[in-house]
Amino acid sequence: MKNLFKCSFILILLLTSCTKDKKAETTEIQVIDSYVHEHYSKQEVTIPMRDGVKLHTTIYSPRDTTETYPMIMMRTPYGSLPYGDSEFKDKIGPNTHLMKEGNIIVYQDVRGRWMSEGVYDNMRAYIPNKKDKKDIDESSDTFDTIEWLVNNVKNNNGRVGTWGISYPGFYATYSTIDAHPALKAASPQACIGDFFFDDFHHNGAFLLSYFRAISLFGTEKNKPTDSSWYKTPELGTQDQYQFFLDAGPLSNLNSYFQYEKPRRCFCFKI
Repeated sequence: MKNLFKCSFILILLLTSCTKDKKAETTEIQVIDSYVHEHYSKQEVTIPMRDGVKLHTTIYSPRDTTETYPMIMMRTPYGSLPYGDSEFKDKIGPNTHLMKEGNIIVYQDVRGRWMSEGVYDNMRAYIPNKKDKKDIDESSDTFDTIEWLVNNVKNNNGRVGTWGISYPGFYATYSTIDAHPALKAASPQACIGDFFFDDFHHNGAFLLSYFRAISLFGTEKNKPTDSSWYKTPELGTQDQYQFFLDAGPLSNLNSYFQYEKPRRCFCFKI
């Protein structure tokens, strides 16, 4: 009986401890999730480029307005979600340290993607000798964006940094070409370099694992949108290896990317 009482007492202690740990963990998660909303204000703007196209830009600014802050920007083709002035990301910036340090964090939908106007172009080529305002590239779009930000965002200290991983890393790299004087740092990480030899094709051979991503990059849109305008192919099976065996030649996969209107896409030509 004595041993039974002892075991029961230990079990109660363990259960109580687990409950406390779970409550503490839940509270910690809630604190993290609400941090951005409590410490930052959010603003969505459209920034005009030199050719008149407007790019959707989301700005998170520290609520403490007693000092000035540097701006850290990521330009992305993947969307600056969630959209809406009252909708906040759970985390912002490259990491939680820079988020809690206090910086103005900026996200921008690149030309032709999501809520931005214009026509999207995969890895848009750089134009070294621009003749007029119609000659645009990702370098000029970044320059024009920074110019607007330093002149219109309150409590900024005139210093801007860019960052990005993978495709956003490509845009971070582009920010250093013909850079705006306010750009003081850039952190491109694992950025793409060549869609034909590095990503979708490896030394010219199409990489089957990229098949489902074709519509993400190859489907054009004609107006700003806050929801997906492209279709991801439904394979009908979890066994992708068998799917490609059954499909036969790559040209048979073209049917997955036929739309009501002609659109630019990565079509297979064998």
